[in-house]
Amino acid sequence: MSKRQMIPGIIGIVILTVILAGSVLAPVLAPYEVNAVDMSQTLRTPSAAHLL
Repeated sequence: MSKRQMIPGIIGIVILTVILAGSVLAPVLAPYEVNAVDMSQTLRTPSAAHLL
């Protein structure tokens, strides 16, 4: 196989590795409770603590 034929396979492996790493590191990347919603803060303007 030439290098040109191996490029799609390498790209696929890289994409799968990034997805796998994201799923394994999800608790570190987003350490917030999934179902925790603070309804008293829904109408507040953006601040340094909560950008959105």
